[in-house]
Amino acid sequence: MKDIKKIIINTFQKINQIKDTGHLPTYIPELANIDAGKFGVHITTIDQNRFGIGDYKEKFSIQSISKVLSLSLAYQIMGEKIW
Repeated sequence: MKDIKKIIINTFQKINQIKDTGHLPTYIPELANIDAGKFGVHITTIDQNRFGIGDYKEKFSIQSISKVLSLSLAYQIMGEKIW
């Protein structure tokens, strides 16, 4: 777990330094009132080790990221046939 924490901390710090030039879409009610500066990462390993950094305890709407999760599950089930 020590190596995973180190990787997450380093990645978090590098990404958090990137200047954000994007804008939240105000036509999506859940995003219109959110603080765009919030950023957090959390991991739970299969052996139930947990680690979080940043605003990982904040609740948020996953919006379009849910498409990535759905695609990952579909790929796990169907493999290369999905393409």
